[in-house]
Amino acid sequence: MGLVAALAYAIENAHQSWGAVMLTDVFSASPQLAAVAPAAFAATAALARLSLAPLSRSRPTVMLLGGGALATVGSAVLATAPSVIIALVGLVLSALGTATLFPTLLSRSLRGTDPAQHGRATSAVAATAYLGFLLGPAYVGLLAESGDLRGALLGVAALALVFTLAAAPISTWAARREVVTPVAVDQAGYHLNRPCCDETGKKMARGWCIDVEGNDHR
Repeated sequence: MGLVAALAYAIENAHQSWGAVMLTDVFSASPQLAAVAPAAFAATAALARLSLAPLSRSRPTVMLLGGGALATVGSAVLATAPSVIIALVGLVLSALGTATLFPTLLSRSLRGTDPAQHGRATSAVAATAYLGFLLGPAYVGLLAESGDLRGALLGVAALALVFTLAAAPISTWAARREVVTPVAVDQAGYHLNRPCCDETGKKMARGWCIDVEGNDHR
């Protein structure tokens, strides 16, 4: 899970770090115009995280697949853009796609983890993902040095495509790790850890009892 999250962070920080350079080197944009690139990316990502956060838990697979696809398309649009406006559109699409990838992956991984281990699991996933945050810009730089910046950003699109292909299997795997909290029952099959039941499973004055087969004894 952490390695897939590293891909998400690599894509995100590659755009955040190289968007302004793309406008300056490829389109000879002024410093003021080039500064719009990281600002637009950051603002779009922040708004997307705030507005789409509920879907990270309710529709995680859709969010991962949709986000990965948007990031792939946005990266390709940026890499092949004929103008500054189209390049900015590509950046905005990439920001929309990458914004919820890491939060969704983290939420998905914790749902398959013992609550007592949430802190340790969060640290492990976040630390591994942060490697992608550090290596993403370096990856673009290496590709740009051996070719050009447009080709390097196509390399980012390739990373986003790899993420998209891995998103569904990793989400399915995480779903199969759901933790079921054990419930204490007596010999008659009644829940003993419900305050509304006594030790015989008999209905008390306030409340009801539920047996292990889900029958409600009101």
